[in-house]
Amino acid sequence: ADGRLLEFDISYRRLCRDGRYRWMRNIGKVVEADAAGRALRLIGTVQDIEDQRAAARALNESRDRLARAQELAHLGDWTLTLPAREYAWSAETFRILGLDQASVQPSRRALLDRIHPDESEWLAEAIDDAIRAGRDFAFDSRVVRPDGEVRVVHHQGSVMRDALGRVVGYNGTLQDVTARKKVEQALRE
Repeated sequence: ADGRLLEFDISYRRLCRDGRYRWMRNIGKVVEADAAGRALRLIGTVQDIEDQRAAARALNESRDRLARAQELAHLGDWTLTLPAREYAWSAETFRILGLDQASVQPSRRALLDRIHPDESEWLAEAIDDAIRAGRDFAFDSRVVRPDGEVRVVHHQGSVMRDALGRVVGYNGTLQDVTARKKVEQALRE
């Protein structure tokens, strides 16, 4: 009627000959309509997406289990992509640092702002040295959360290389080891 032809992308469950229901996806568009806007000719495709949906469900369940495990272990993960120096942090990394995931962008500055003032310069140099040398690293530092609470964290980073062996980033973890450090201190005393 108004010259526009309808496009569609519909997912639905369909009863198959074997008696089971499977998810299908129908993508297409109306290529010809009459003056009243009724479809005269369609073009499109139908895909069986049952396996794709099952894989997506399994992936989401796996992500949920990983998030729960990280929370229980007080172990966050992070990624640093080079040379752009783009960071990505897990939800647990934000929790360990006491930061709000919705209002803080993962970055070098966001991390260093949480490191205890007596250790922030040392930590920045240690990370920069490891990146320049293209080597893995592991060390402990204190973190001062926004509420003033001081926690001890273990930083660990592992080099990521491309097919030619060039360093393209780091994968790492940040683990809150405060409880363990307190036990170790009590045993020493």
